[in-house]
Amino acid sequence: MFSNIFVEFNLRWVPAKKVSHFGRASGGILLGIKWGSKLAEFHKLDCTDVVRFGACGQTLHLVPCYINCNSWDNDIGELSSLVARHPDLVYLLAGDCNVRIADAQDLSEIGSLDMGNFSRVRKSKDPVLNSRGRRFLEFCSDAGLVILNGRSVGDADGNWTYIARAGSSVCDLACVSLLALPCISDFWIGEEIFSDGHLPIVFSVAVNRLSEPAPLLPRLNWSPKNEPVYRKQLKNAVKNFEWRREDVDAAANGIVELIRSVGASSLKKAEGRSVWFDWDCARSRSRCMKLLGLFRRTDSPMVKQKYIEANKDYRNLITSKKKMFFCNLADKFREVQDSSQFWKLVKVFKSVSPGPRAEIPASVWVEHFRNLLNPGVSNCLAPLLPLDPVSSVDSLDGRFKMAELEKVLASVKDHKAPGCDGVPFEFFKHSPSEFKELLLDYFNYIFEAGRIPTLFKEALIFPLHKKGDASDAANYRGLSFISCMGKLFSCLMANRLTSFVEENGVLTECQSGFRRGYSTVDSVFVLTSVVTLRLSQPRGKAYAFFVDLRAAFDRVNRGHLFGKLLSVGVSSKFVRALQNLYEGVTSSVWLRGERSESFEVGSGVRQGCPLSPILFSLFINDLVEVLEYGITIGETLVKVLLYADDLVILASSPLLMQRNIDALSAYCSRWDLSLNLEKSKMVVFQNGGRRRRAERWYFRGEQVEVVKEYTYLGVTLTPRLSYVQHTKRKGATAKTAMNIVWGNAFSDPAIPVPAKLKVFHSVVKAILCYAAQIWGAQEYASVEAVQLLFVRRLFHLPSYSPNYLIYLETELDTLSAYTLRLHLDYLVRIAKMPSARLPRIVAAEVIRKGHRRPLSVPCHDSHQSWLVFNGWICSIRQVLDSPGPVRLNDFKPLRYPNKNPREFDQCVCSRYFAIVQPLDYPLIMTQRRLSLMLAVVWASPALVSFLPIFLGWYTTRSHLEYIKSHPDECSFQVNRSYAIVSSSASFWVPGVIMLFMYYRIYIEADRQERMLYRYLSTALCGPETCKSPRVVVAVVFWVGYFNSALNPIIYAYFNREFRAAFKKTLESCCHQVNPKVIPN
Repeated sequence: MFSNIFVEFNLRWVPAKKVSHFGRASGGILLGIKWGSKLAEFHKLDCTDVVRFGACGQTLHLVPCYINCNSWDNDIGELSSLVARHPDLVYLLAGDCNVRIADAQDLSEIGSLDMGNFSRVRKSKDPVLNSRGRRFLEFCSDAGLVILNGRSVGDADGNWTYIARAGSSVCDLACVSLLALPCISDFWIGEEIFSDGHLPIVFSVAVNRLSEPAPLLPRLNWSPKNEPVYRKQLKNAVKNFEWRREDVDAAANGIVELIRSVGASSLKKAEGRSVWFDWDCARSRSRCMKLLGLFRRTDSPMVKQKYIEANKDYRNLITSKKKMFFCNLADKFREVQDSSQFWKLVKVFKSVSPGPRAEIPASVWVEHFRNLLNPGVSNCLAPLLPLDPVSSVDSLDGRFKMAELEKVLASVKDHKAPGCDGVPFEFFKHSPSEFKELLLDYFNYIFEAGRIPTLFKEALIFPLHKKGDASDAANYRGLSFISCMGKLFSCLMANRLTSFVEENGVLTECQSGFRRGYSTVDSVFVLTSVVTLRLSQPRGKAYAFFVDLRAAFDRVNRGHLFGKLLSVGVSSKFVRALQNLYEGVTSSVWLRGERSESFEVGSGVRQGCPLSPILFSLFINDLVEVLEYGITIGETLVKVLLYADDLVILASSPLLMQRNIDALSAYCSRWDLSLNLEKSKMVVFQNGGRRRRAERWYFRGEQVEVVKEYTYLGVTLTPRLSYVQHTKRKGATAKTAMNIVWGNAFSDPAIPVPAKLKVFHSVVKAILCYAAQIWGAQEYASVEAVQLLFVRRLFHLPSYSPNYLIYLETELDTLSAYTLRLHLDYLVRIAKMPSARLPRIVAAEVIRKGHRRPLSVPCHDSHQSWLVFNGWICSIRQVLDSPGPVRLNDFKPLRYPNKNPREFDQCVCSRYFAIVQPLDYPLIMTQRRLSLMLAVVWASPALVSFLPIFLGWYTTRSHLEYIKSHPDECSFQVNRSYAIVSSSASFWVPGVIMLFMYYRIYIEADRQERMLYRYLSTALCGPETCKSPRVVVAVVFWVGYFNSALNPIIYAYFNREFRAAFKKTLESCCHQVNPKVIPN
């Protein structure tokens, strides 16, 4: 019937089915591909018809889905199993899912995800999120699928997909794998109305993708193997180079041109081969191509045989090289020392598929970034400040030395994008000493003269798409690249200024941003500890105002900045050099290998300049002095916590918080700062209850929004300081990161499993365990679920595989063990901090409060909540009170019990807890409990047997008198009470307990066996002839299991030698032989 209607299409269909006698049939699916089309084909995926087509260098599988509302659980289970059985494929799912998901699946926290033309945040006109929707979202998260509804330009509002008289909803969804997201050009809801009320969902796929974008700059490419040639040629070129001191611009351009002329002649452009493709591979491939060409010309059977052999050798070589490369790459993850090295290694596993760039005129780009970088700060282009009276500081004003330049060259990173000159850092780092002396002489001259070349003031802006319509310049942010030579000069100045600030204690202890030895974890730890101390008090509350400054770095008034530098003691000569560096700063926009016209940037600190972080910290440093109130910790008043432009103002009461907000308002007006009230939020930390009416705050007449959670420095905080929401969000982000690198790393069979595990630990676990130094003492199911999901997908295990079996077979530790180690290591780091550091002060106060009484903060996150305070208080107290040096070995994290337990654990092996509660085993069977169990096991028989015999409780009085009168006879008569007590204590009670435990073990083992029976019988055994009846397997297994209990009966009744020996032993113990009397 369908063939007569759709005559131009090759069709596949699934007939509709009726689930009851009433109503119509449902669930029918019709697929069609135009005859003669070479873009797509039908494909059988297990027993499901899908459409397979190529796009963006990938193979997509279009899976039509209809999840019947009457059998929804069964249908979603089958769909999940289908995707789980083929985790390496790239999917495009579309159809009626019968779910309502509101605007869920926010991807805004994932920074490295290429969204193409789609937004990271979904919109939907359907506000309902039901239970089926939550399960469907979990399925999408596990499978790495992104929902397209409400993300595209064509469906920006999340329009209805089902409109009927009974109601409207967004139940028809389209989902695509993360790797294929850039291949989807657009998505929209059609306008045709069908009889059942559903609207068509339409998406377009960019089958013919644009080629890779042009390089950022015509830059020089460094090659380490050509370093000797480069050094030799540059050394000879420096001898003939002379520069005029009157013209600093010509001198800077001459030095750059010196490198470019030598570099262009001595270095080759990097090839586009795979990173593991070396000279051996190229030589083997060349031999194959020559033999192939010779065979085509001669048709010789001998040449054909040689070609086949060479081709086979080439494939084997490629496989071995690739495997060796990834093994070495996995080892390099252990040697990572900074974030740049880490992400350089991660890029190997990530596919680069940039979305299409719209043709936006150069004038639009210039206008957009001019307005963005010049936010209208008053007097920001005022003349240079007079520097009278003149002040000098020897550490700031002296000439730069070669040791300082060598230190800067050693600290800069390789593979950094250069500025307008196109010369990266490598050409400066590997230059000969003669060139370094020339460079140092030039830097000293411009520093002494206060004349900065124009090259150092130019910046090149690369537009980076954020979200939304790619044709709108407002949806782009800029990355600024300045000259690497200018960065070297800025680094010299930044190092001197940083040393001056640290030596003189200019920065407040509340500032943790861009300081050596400080981190985001320190700020989060101080905040959570301060809140914890407040909540430990009766009816205690803590008020935190999280401030977001609008374009904080771009709105810095440079006149105010230089004035503040002079006020903290920076020399006039140094400030003059900074003024000249910021005078006449310009930027231009990169336009596909070309540059737009330059425009002046008159406010803010420069993007990409090494001086900017310390300058901004000094600019906002005096905010602490303006605020008057805060929360007192011991003898320290904590008013505000600063991390660059992330501010959180603290107060102990609503009135004091309002006064702090008023002081902040005056501070912003005084220094030309702007507060973004839409993103600034208030959080009231409390143990429970409703918020009072008086807990309202206003900033310049507008009310500040009070929220129930806030993400501060990447950590989601709630009023009760619960980290459940934080771990759930990080779990979703980690799953997304895992799905991004899955197709490049985890699904490649050439990469060994240990290498994949190292990549998982380096990429996914780093995201998942972020800030575990704070919450790592607790165990969260959402954290463990990510690692279990990875192992199941890696080994193609079903979702019902027991967790403890996965841990035992893979010998992996639980992530809670890893987070606990991070937590304890951070406590050791706090113990090593100087006494003036804020984390040390706060930790000491928590310990002091812990000495008096335990903190009463409720903790409902897990069964390990006792570790939140008691655990780390005891640990850090031990470190702080220890007279010797701190040892990391004093803190050994819990490890999951593996297949080779310790000898002490083997003495007290509890099969009951190990099988029924495997994950809780290391918490229940502690060292102290094991010792107590051993003591009870040995002491109980002694109390039951020896004590009653020695005291005479076991027999009657008449028998005791008989024994005294007949000492030569050995008789043992017990009374009724002792017989009942001893038999019950030694046999009946333990026997009942053992039978109960073995029954529980049997029930648990049988349940797990039934879960795995169908999978193991098909996946491991294969054909039906390999299976055995369950009754036979159960009988054989449990008879063998109770073999140890049957051993005494077997040996006592069926072994003749054992029975004879046993009889002699009893006779020798019960009968005493009288010695013969030998007469003298």
